[in-house]
Amino acid sequence: MKLRKKIALTTVAAGMVLSTISGIPLSSKGLQEALGVPTAYAASDIQVKDALAILKTKLTEINGQFGINSDYAIKGADTLPTVKEKINSLTTEIVAPVAKYYEKANITDAEALKMLQSIALIAFGNVASLDNLKEDNQAAIDKLRDYAKLETVSKDDVINFAKEVQKSTNVKKILGFIEIKEFDLAKDEIVNTLVAVINNQASSNPFATSLKNLNINVEDLNDVFTNVVSHVGSENLQQSIIAMAIATARNELTTAPITTADKTLKLVVKENNEWSSQINALIADYADVLVWEVNGTKVSDGKIPSTATGTVKVVAKIGVSKQLKDQAIYIGNVTVPSSETDGPGGIGGGSSTGGGAVVIDNVLPKFDDIFASFKTSKDALNVKFAAALAKLSTLNVSSLIVVENGKSVVSISDEKAAAYIKAIKEAYDKLVKQAKELDPNFKAPALSITLDLGTTKTATADVKLSKKLLELASEAQVSHIRVLVNGAVFSLPVAEFKGNVVVSITKENDSVATNVTKLPLASGVYSFIITVDGKAVEQFNNKVELQIPLLNATGANEFLTIAKIVDGKLQILGGKVQGNSFKKSRNSLSSYVVVENKVSFNDVESVEAWAGKQIQVAAAKGIIEGKGEGNFDPRAKVTRAEFAKMLIKALELESTTAKNEFSDVADTSWAAEYVAAASSLGIINGVGNGKFDPNAEITRAQMAAMISRALKLTKTTEADDSVLNTFTDADAIPASLKSDISVAVSEGLIIGSNGKFNPNGSATRAEAAVVIYRVVK
Repeated sequence: MKLRKKIALTTVAAGMVLSTISGIPLSSKGLQEALGVPTAYAASDIQVKDALAILKTKLTEINGQFGINSDYAIKGADTLPTVKEKINSLTTEIVAPVAKYYEKANITDAEALKMLQSIALIAFGNVASLDNLKEDNQAAIDKLRDYAKLETVSKDDVINFAKEVQKSTNVKKILGFIEIKEFDLAKDEIVNTLVAVINNQASSNPFATSLKNLNINVEDLNDVFTNVVSHVGSENLQQSIIAMAIATARNELTTAPITTADKTLKLVVKENNEWSSQINALIADYADVLVWEVNGTKVSDGKIPSTATGTVKVVAKIGVSKQLKDQAIYIGNVTVPSSETDGPGGIGGGSSTGGGAVVIDNVLPKFDDIFASFKTSKDALNVKFAAALAKLSTLNVSSLIVVENGKSVVSISDEKAAAYIKAIKEAYDKLVKQAKELDPNFKAPALSITLDLGTTKTATADVKLSKKLLELASEAQVSHIRVLVNGAVFSLPVAEFKGNVVVSITKENDSVATNVTKLPLASGVYSFIITVDGKAVEQFNNKVELQIPLLNATGANEFLTIAKIVDGKLQILGGKVQGNSFKKSRNSLSSYVVVENKVSFNDVESVEAWAGKQIQVAAAKGIIEGKGEGNFDPRAKVTRAEFAKMLIKALELESTTAKNEFSDVADTSWAAEYVAAASSLGIINGVGNGKFDPNAEITRAQMAAMISRALKLTKTTEADDSVLNTFTDADAIPASLKSDISVAVSEGLIIGSNGKFNPNGSATRAEAAVVIYRVVK
């Protein structure tokens, strides 16, 4: 085989490194996010804030490929620990040839070395280095930012420069040279491309101009490259780079759809990006040197045998080249369509359901059994209705799972989606009818559909929800689609999404959390990502709900909270126990873990008897905060703005769309988002003339009214004003607030003292903590 074919074949596998890991080593969109540089350029359809999360997920998935069984073990993977060890042992002398240029930004040789080590480790799949990238290099980052202020460089300048680098880079040539250990040639190609782009754009692009002004000598770049190769070892580098490339290819390649008319096996890139067209073209050009296996047997014509039916195991191997020969770059299951249907297994058979539909692929529940149990149950109507609804609205989609490149993937055809949704809607309507026959005033909860994947063999599960499926769900008045996998639940509001959706849930290694906190873990670590039409979604107008399974039945612990892992730190979010899980509503997604967050204060002894625990619980969930130096200041008065924040956080009523309309609440103040949310929901009112008076002490009457209004948004409440007659000072309660206050009193959220309500009295921080505790309990 000619060298050029070896080079191209390397790119089929290794080229995906550049497309997937945010362009490492030639671009660094994900790394820029990790470093805190607000620039997105590699793919215009992905938001900057999503880059780090996506990069982290990709690295985790790629690392998962090294756990494939020995039949398809990746050659060279055993060199990765050595390479990482060598990178960690690099010295300042190795980077000295270029470190001197960073003196302009006052960056020391040690800081320059640390940045090189961090980025190099990430390129070889080290997730921990990505998590700690910003923290480990904070000093250098700050200096770079200060230096960058001297340059007039816009975001568009960086975008245009990076695109030109990508356009000019001969990926095939570079990675081909690496395969045959011609590192000098690979180095020359990379450096020459970079220098050429800098020179070509220096007159028109300020970013290129600033790079050129550093006057970095090409020979110095070459010296650093040579030093690194010498220290790490060319054999180690070659094998580890190819191993990472194979793992990345397995993670990012899939097969083109198989039809009854054409069963030819073809590799394609799963997700479109700036490299997709190039990689797809290479795959097509050199498809003749790929070796295909179907169910362990080689197929010489590259087609699924005509006798194959159902789901078959497909493997694509590279048939030439010393390093790549017999390496599997694709491992997955492919469904062979029958003549009756284009979906896995077809439709038909099964027993009749309570809704008049047909059991399909054992996915639908056994409606007859559910209705029989509902009819004979002695439980209260609302209890047995909820139990029946949970069962009849759950689809067991575990049989639809296809393992593709280390991920469990579920995709439901539009035809099957229509049948599933119709069957569930008919069963739901029948259940509601039976409930109303028992109680004409019964109010049925909205219908949600759960897709239950069960326990998967992979850390990551992707569930694909087509635009048509969501439209069908909306037409059937389905409020939410819930994805349940490995005990974790992601519930998305149907009305929020208008395109093709992919829900991705990953069970991370516990070290993702233990590396950033010493708090006891009460759950595993889970990452959630959602894309619509290939674009990662950053914010939701309608909240999604997450549920994370708890460990060791720790749900009785009132100090538990969900925490978001971001920038190497934990952000406490609160949440509630539901069964054996912990749930939290969110307007955005990230990696999450449940922790035990016991908070103690030095100055609460005087209120310990009646407010000690309540203060601790509210603080544990991030609803209230101390005043610094370990103090809570329990007897300080609570302001209107402070209580608005407490209430909004306690009931998870945060909003990304609410606008602040009060002139005396600055948009930049900590209170703005909470006051805006409370105002938009009708929980609070202004004091007139467009003002809110955020720093005024809140009265007990105002506090009770706010609680009542907030509570009505989350549950049905009823109360009669006569409940206030038990207070000797009931006449002092403002008439306009009596109906609201009566709800708070009836719910036991606010009580009086010595027979009085004291409506105009101020509330202390300790009293507010007690009220909030009652709200969340």
